[in-house]
Amino acid sequence: MKKLFLVLAFMLALGMGANVMAAEGPLNHSETITVQATVAPYAKIKWGDEVPAKFSGAANEQTQGYYYFTLETNCAVGFALDTTALTQTIDDVVYEIDRRGIQWGVKKLNRGSGFYGWLTGTRDHNHWRAKEFQDIGITDYYLTFRATTGNISDQHAGTYTANVTITITSLEG
Repeated sequence: MKKLFLVLAFMLALGMGANVMAAEGPLNHSETITVQATVAPYAKIKWGDEVPAKFSGAANEQTQGYYYFTLETNCAVGFALDTTALTQTIDDVVYEIDRRGIQWGVKKLNRGSGFYGWLTGTRDHNHWRAKEFQDIGITDYYLTFRATTGNISDQHAGTYTANVTITITSLEG
């Protein structure tokens, strides 16, 4: 009885295998399918050298500073700047350069055009968020700012700092 069961089970397996193989077609049968991969928008900023603004200390003196950077993107992008004032704190007193508002800009290097500025004040500058700043590729820029001192006694001697956040935004989809 056991032998009969094993023989029947073996024949059933062979029959099912033949049916499966027959459903697939001849041995050189082939089909083509399409697969997909999606690459998300991506950007990378590499910061370079800083050229700080240097004031002599005289009244109403205007000067500029620069910060170089390289932007690499895989799509068209815009940008926004969020800026703070140039300040320093001494003995709990906050000193600020240019109470009228620092001016900010971004310029492409080695190009005849491509200056994005002057943006005045310490706030979120969204003017170029939805406008094309750069398409796919690698481009060198510098962030620039200019400020003007007040009276000689308005600014304490020393180093002033400001925070700048540059946000790169995709213009794709």
